[in-house]
Amino acid sequence: DLRDKVEKTKRRIPVLRDLRTEALKERHWKAISEIVGADLSTSSGKKITIEVLDKYSVFDFGPDISRIVRTAALEEQLDCLINELRATWTEQRLQIKEVHGMPMVSDFQSLYGTIESSITTLRELGMSRYSAQMKDDLLKWCGVVEKAERFVEGIYIVVYFIVLN
Repeated sequence: DLRDKVEKTKRRIPVLRDLRTEALKERHWKAISEIVGADLSTSSGKKITIEVLDKYSVFDFGPDISRIVRTAALEEQLDCLINELRATWTEQRLQIKEVHGMPMVSDFQSLYGTIESSITTLRELGMSRYSAQMKDDLLKWCGVVEKAERFVEGIYIVVYFIVLN
């Protein structure tokens, strides 16, 4: 009857919404496939229809699918932080002024601020239980920030020495 169809559809909506989440990557689809016992991964080439979802009783696994989707969304947020970090360092500009006839970096406060905020971001990312998938990226960026810090300290020492003399 109509009431049963409406109730059935209402129970399906959260799963359908979850499966449409753009944050789902291939690894998440594989995890969903393992749970439901059918290959629903994007690499399978299988068109996912309500009939396919019904065939494999996917709607019965709503809470498990929802957990995977929450993980995917949180991982996506961490990816955004990494992208912001990349943009910060890509767009960072050195302020140069002339001292004793030589061009010198003049805004060390901004550079050190960028380094400190990057270290804080990396520390927060590393403490997240969802950061396992981006371990290599985090290690790479830790190296980049450490090198930048050493480079800025070296420049600071040179500038300080030249300005004093």
